[in-house]
Amino acid sequence: MRILNLESSQLVTVALELGTNYPAFSPDGMSVCFQGWNRGQYHLYRAHATGGEPAVLPTPEGEPGNPSWTPDGKTVYYQLDQFGRRNIWALNLETGQSQQITRGDADDAHPEVSPDGRSILFLRNHSELYVLPLAGGHPKLVRAVKGYHRLIEFPAWTPQGRGIVFSPAEKDGDVFVLRAGEKQP
Repeated sequence: MRILNLESSQLVTVALELGTNYPAFSPDGMSVCFQGWNRGQYHLYRAHATGGEPAVLPTPEGEPGNPSWTPDGKTVYYQLDQFGRRNIWALNLETGQSQQITRGDADDAHPEVSPDGRSILFLRNHSELYVLPLAGGHPKLVRAVKGYHRLIEFPAWTPQGRGIVFSPAEKDGDVFVLRAGEKQP
């Protein structure tokens, strides 16, 4: 992962030895949190934006990813894949403790904290988009798509928090059969 400072044109390499995904800058721009792959496992990492050795953030066992910071920089929300199901978790950066936010058999992923820090939006089964108030309450469905081949991807708040952007996707494909001894389907 590389960070380019647009004012100085300085290019910094962060996490040279890791496969990295989903970087998210802290509100003050001094740190970056990201999913990293190392020695056959995913972890959440935090690194200084000007370089240095990234630190593994403590999370429960599983595959954490898609971090999103609260505006005060004290908490990172993330998805955690455990046993093939993802739920949303919150990591208190001061205490190092994680708290599970969503539960159940649904696949909850891609958390995104609102600009005011009062809500998160997330995807359920990549077909429903929910907003959850962080002060408590139930998730509110704000958008859904129907059909096995239709998905919602990469939700984000607009800068003032008055809207949500996302990418609708349609997945389709062919099914091929490869018989023993054949080289082409």
